[in-house]
Amino acid sequence: VFGGHLESILTKPENKKCISPSRRIGLRGLDNFDAHDVQLEAQISGNTPVRKPTSVRGTHLDEGNKIFSGLYYLRDSADESTGGEFTLQRWKNWVPDRLKSFLYFEGMHDCVEEVKKIHYRHNTLVILLDSIDSLHSVTPRSETAFTRKFLNLDGVLPAHEYHTQQPNLVSRIRRQIGLRRS
Repeated sequence: VFGGHLESILTKPENKKCISPSRRIGLRGLDNFDAHDVQLEAQISGNTPVRKPTSVRGTHLDEGNKIFSGLYYLRDSADESTGGEFTLQRWKNWVPDRLKSFLYFEGMHDCVEEVKKIHYRHNTLVILLDSIDSLHSVTPRSETAFTRKFLNLDGVLPAHEYHTQQPNLVSRIRRQIGLRRS
Protein backbone atom coordinates (compact mmCIF):
# COMPACT_ATOMS: atom_id res chain seq x y z
CA VAL A 1 0.00 0.00 0.00
CA PHE A 2 2.76 2.46 0.88
CA GLY A 3 5.03 1.46 -2.00
CA GLY A 4 8.33 3.33 -2.25
CA HIS A 5 7.52 5.53 0.74
CA LEU A 6 8.80 2.82 3.07
CA GLU A 7 12.26 2.95 1.55
CA SER A 8 12.40 6.72 1.94
CA ILE A 9 11.69 6.69 5.69
CA LEU A 10 13.85 3.71 6.68
CA THR A 11 17.52 4.60 7.03
CA LYS A 12 18.84 2.06 9.55
CA PRO A 13 20.12 -1.22 8.02
CA GLU A 14 18.43 -3.32 10.71
CA ASN A 15 15.09 -1.65 9.89
CA LYS A 16 15.41 -2.03 6.12
CA LYS A 17 15.17 -5.81 6.61
CA CYS A 18 11.48 -5.42 7.49
CA ILE A 19 10.62 -4.50 3.88
CA SER A 20 12.70 -7.21 2.23
CA PRO A 21 10.87 -10.19 0.68
CA SER A 22 12.59 -12.47 3.22
CA ARG A 23 11.47 -10.47 6.28
CA ARG A 24 10.67 -12.38 9.43
CA ILE A 25 7.55 -11.24 11.27
CA GLY A 26 7.04 -11.70 15.00
CA LEU A 27 4.71 -10.53 17.73
CA ARG A 28 5.65 -7.66 20.05
CA GLY A 29 6.09 -8.81 23.62
CA LEU A 30 6.43 -12.44 22.57
CA ASP A 31 9.23 -12.54 20.00
CA ASN A 32 12.64 -10.86 19.86
CA PHE A 33 14.52 -9.04 17.11
CA ASP A 34 17.25 -11.69 16.97
CA ALA A 35 14.82 -13.95 15.12
CA HIS A 36 12.40 -11.33 13.71
CA ASP A 37 12.82 -8.19 11.58
CA VAL A 38 9.57 -6.50 12.54
CA GLN A 39 7.10 -7.15 15.35
CA LEU A 40 3.36 -6.64 14.98
CA GLU A 41 1.05 -5.59 17.76
CA ALA A 42 -2.71 -5.13 18.14
CA GLN A 43 -4.11 -3.60 21.33
CA ILE A 44 -7.70 -3.03 22.32
CA SER A 45 -7.67 0.56 23.55
CA GLY A 46 -9.97 3.19 24.89
CA ASN A 47 -10.10 6.73 26.19
CA THR A 48 -12.13 7.35 29.32
CA PRO A 49 -15.55 9.00 29.30
CA VAL A 50 -15.41 12.80 29.15
CA ARG A 51 -16.60 15.04 32.01
CA LYS A 52 -15.67 18.31 30.31
CA PRO A 53 -14.62 18.90 26.67
CA THR A 54 -10.99 17.87 26.38
CA SER A 55 -8.50 16.12 24.12
CA VAL A 56 -6.64 12.95 25.07
CA ARG A 57 -3.60 13.80 22.89
CA GLY A 58 -2.34 17.08 21.50
CA THR A 59 0.02 17.20 18.55
CA HIS A 60 2.49 14.36 18.90
CA LEU A 61 4.70 11.79 17.22
CA ASP A 62 4.78 8.11 18.00
CA GLU A 63 7.83 6.39 19.45
CA GLY A 64 10.19 6.56 16.45
CA ASN A 65 10.66 2.78 16.36
CA LYS A 66 7.58 1.91 14.34
CA ILE A 67 7.13 1.42 10.63
CA PHE A 68 3.41 2.10 10.87
CA SER A 69 0.73 2.99 13.38
CA GLY A 70 -2.95 2.41 12.93
CA LEU A 71 -6.29 3.02 14.59
CA TYR A 72 -9.41 1.02 13.88
CA TYR A 73 -12.39 2.80 15.44
CA LEU A 74 -14.98 0.79 17.39
CA ARG A 75 -17.44 3.59 18.22
CA ASP A 76 -20.60 2.59 20.07
CA SER A 77 -23.72 3.18 17.95
CA ALA A 78 -25.40 5.05 20.84
CA ASP A 79 -22.44 7.45 21.31
CA GLU A 80 -23.66 10.88 20.14
CA SER A 81 -20.66 12.87 21.37
CA THR A 82 -18.84 15.21 19.03
CA GLY A 83 -15.10 15.49 18.50
CA GLY A 84 -12.47 12.85 19.07
CA GLU A 85 -11.33 13.13 15.46
CA PHE A 86 -7.88 11.94 14.42
CA THR A 87 -6.10 14.95 12.91
CA LEU A 88 -3.21 14.57 10.50
CA GLN A 89 -0.79 17.48 10.69
CA ARG A 90 2.43 18.63 9.05
CA TRP A 91 5.30 20.88 9.93
CA LYS A 92 4.92 24.44 8.70
CA ASN A 93 7.09 25.30 5.70
CA TRP A 94 9.51 27.41 7.72
CA VAL A 95 10.63 24.44 9.89
CA PRO A 96 13.85 22.93 8.45
CA ASP A 97 14.38 19.15 8.72
CA ARG A 98 17.42 19.56 10.96
CA LEU A 99 15.36 21.38 13.64
CA LYS A 100 12.28 19.17 13.78
CA SER A 101 13.40 16.95 16.65
CA PHE A 102 14.78 19.99 18.48
CA LEU A 103 11.53 22.01 18.21
CA TYR A 104 9.15 19.13 18.91
CA PHE A 105 7.15 18.74 22.09
CA GLU A 106 3.79 17.07 22.61
CA GLY A 107 0.97 19.57 22.38
CA MET A 108 2.85 22.09 20.24
CA HIS A 109 0.75 24.03 17.79
CA ASP A 110 2.91 26.92 16.59
CA CYS A 111 5.03 24.80 14.19
CA VAL A 112 2.28 22.66 12.67
CA GLU A 113 -0.77 22.97 10.48
CA GLU A 114 -3.74 20.68 10.00
CA VAL A 115 -3.85 18.57 6.85
CA LYS A 116 -6.93 16.40 7.38
CA LYS A 117 -9.42 15.25 10.02
CA ILE A 118 -10.66 11.69 10.15
CA HIS A 119 -13.93 11.50 12.03
CA TYR A 120 -14.36 9.14 14.94
CA ARG A 121 -16.78 6.74 13.24
CA HIS A 122 -17.35 3.03 13.74
CA ASN A 123 -15.49 0.77 11.30
CA THR A 124 -13.00 3.48 10.24
CA LEU A 125 -9.36 2.52 9.79
CA VAL A 126 -6.44 4.98 9.72
CA ILE A 127 -2.90 3.76 9.07
CA LEU A 128 0.12 6.05 8.80
CA LEU A 129 3.81 5.53 8.30
CA ASP A 130 5.83 6.60 11.30
CA SER A 131 8.45 9.28 10.73
CA ILE A 132 9.54 12.64 12.13
CA ASP A 133 6.88 14.08 9.77
CA SER A 134 3.99 11.92 11.06
CA LEU A 135 2.45 14.54 13.33
CA HIS A 136 -1.07 13.90 14.55
CA SER A 137 -3.49 14.73 17.34
CA VAL A 138 -7.01 14.06 18.62
CA THR A 139 -9.58 16.87 18.70
CA PRO A 140 -11.40 17.69 21.95
CA ARG A 141 -14.42 15.49 22.60
CA SER A 142 -17.70 16.69 24.07
CA GLU A 143 -18.99 15.47 27.40
CA THR A 144 -20.05 11.83 27.21
CA ALA A 145 -20.37 8.70 29.31
CA PHE A 146 -19.02 6.62 26.42
CA THR A 147 -15.45 5.40 26.10
CA ARG A 148 -13.67 6.27 22.83
CA LYS A 149 -12.88 2.72 21.69
CA PHE A 150 -10.36 1.61 19.07
CA LEU A 151 -7.92 -1.08 18.10
CA ASN A 152 -4.33 0.16 18.06
CA LEU A 153 -2.16 -1.49 15.38
CA ASP A 154 1.63 -1.15 15.22
CA GLY A 155 4.57 -2.51 13.27
CA VAL A 156 7.60 -2.17 15.54
CA LEU A 157 11.18 -1.90 14.28
CA PRO A 158 14.41 -2.96 16.03
CA ALA A 159 15.90 0.57 15.93
CA HIS A 160 14.54 4.10 16.30
CA GLU A 161 14.52 5.98 12.99
CA TYR A 162 14.23 9.32 14.79
CA HIS A 163 14.54 10.65 18.30
CA THR A 164 12.90 13.65 19.82
CA GLN A 165 15.25 15.39 22.17
CA GLN A 166 12.93 15.64 25.11
CA PRO A 167 12.98 17.44 27.33
CA ASN A 168 15.31 20.06 25.89
CA LEU A 169 15.55 23.68 26.99
CA VAL A 170 14.05 25.13 23.80
CA SER A 171 11.04 22.79 24.00
CA ARG A 172 10.49 23.55 27.71
CA ILE A 173 10.54 27.31 27.05
CA ARG A 174 8.24 26.97 24.03
CA ARG A 175 5.83 24.82 26.04
CA GLN A 176 5.68 27.38 28.88
CA ILE A 177 5.07 30.25 26.43
CA GLY A 178 2.32 28.18 24.75
CA LEU A 179 0.65 27.42 28.07
CA ARG A 180 0.62 31.09 29.04
CA ARG A 181 -1.03 32.03 25.72
CA SER A 182 -3.74 29.35 26.08
